[in-house]
Amino acid sequence: MMHNRITTTVLIVLPLLFIVSGVSAAGGLRFPVGLVYIGGYKNLVDAYEDNLENEGYDVDVTMIPAGVSFHPYLQFDNGIRAGAGAGPILYIAGDANHFELPVNLNMGYTFLPNSNWSPYCRGGLIYHIASGDYVEGGDPGFFGAVGAEIKRFDRIGFGCEIGIDTSEIELEISDRRGRRTKKTATVDWMVSVFVIF
Repeated sequence: MMHNRITTTVLIVLPLLFIVSGVSAAGGLRFPVGLVYIGGYKNLVDAYEDNLENEGYDVDVTMIPAGVSFHPYLQFDNGIRAGAGAGPILYIAGDANHFELPVNLNMGYTFLPNSNWSPYCRGGLIYHIASGDYVEGGDPGFFGAVGAEIKRFDRIGFGCEIGIDTSEIELEISDRRGRRTKKTATVDWMVSVFVIF
């Protein structure tokens, strides 16, 4: 039910913003590809380690807290930008398996749209597509970021960004007596550097 409302809202609001802006694209479609470091990943690792220990395993769960993201966007003359994104993939393998892919839709504003460098902000909805041994489900959340881009009108540009992610993944946790509870894992914050094509 919640997903249907969010999808409907996005499908109505996003096209309206394109129409309301009523301007041509400045530089057109851009394709940032970046390396992202995520905070909050320890919540996820702790939940998996707790479950494995309660099941009689004595292991350390390893997850690399960084990955590649892709977030193309369309830039307009008036500074408005509209985009989508995917990544970074979070993956745990071994005694337990976990896969997580964040996807988002966002709108933003480039403060100096006619400059070769500019700060910007963007925000929108994010949802983590997740599966794994203990994954029970997830809730979409708000995504927000601020950053800056340089060499924006060159063939290859660069940028950096810091952002927040309020979406949640719900995990099932069992104790040594077999009682089951729920635990929520969040990403919390991200820092990324990227190349723009």
